[in-house]
Amino acid sequence: VDHIIQYDMPRTISDYLHRVGRTARAGDPGRVTSICANKNFHLVREIKEASRAGAPLDIRNVSSKMRKILRLVKKQQIVKDSKDRRKWRKKNPFGIPTRGRAGVIKRHIFKQEHFRRKNMKQLLFLRRRGVLAKKEKLPRQVEPMREFYDSQEVTELVRTSDGLLKLHAKRRGEIRAKVGEYDPSATPIEGAPTYEQKGQQKKRLISKKLRQPYF
Repeated sequence: VDHIIQYDMPRTISDYLHRVGRTARAGDPGRVTSICANKNFHLVREIKEASRAGAPLDIRNVSSKMRKILRLVKKQQIVKDSKDRRKWRKKNPFGIPTRGRAGVIKRHIFKQEHFRRKNMKQLLFLRRRGVLAKKEKLPRQVEPMREFYDSQEVTELVRTSDGLLKLHAKRRGEIRAKVGEYDPSATPIEGAPTYEQKGQQKKRLISKKLRQPYF
């Protein structure tokens, strides 16, 4: 309904709003044509002032029928608000603000807690299946997006069994950088571990770190 014609003016502003409110559903504009007598000019003046102000109307002198309607509308709104509140409580029983309204720092904390719980479920699942032992934890995984780029690829020369040199490509996640770890021209220190011993210690340290959780 976008146009309402009134042949008899209502007695109060509340009755007027009840009649013409259908033209403003979903924020759509509407038109109202009212035929009024001299005794209705005070109501027309009040309607004009209220429309210019754009503020909530102070409803007075409401008829008994309109009073019942307003009471029912108020009860319906209270019931609707309580239902919405109960739904929100079911989704969020502790009353914690949603992640979108929590801010950057709290959002980061929520994200960490979410992944921690997710990884704990995965750890318990793998232990039940026998993939991991009772005291073992999830291995530290290489970030897949970082390994995807070509800049993470390293080529090295490998001598094959027939004596030829072959270019072999490796990902940085598969090898450990050894630059600066061992200098054959350096004077060895008595009692210091050799290069091979350091390598064995490093392997044991890496295997120990792999058993630690990453969450």
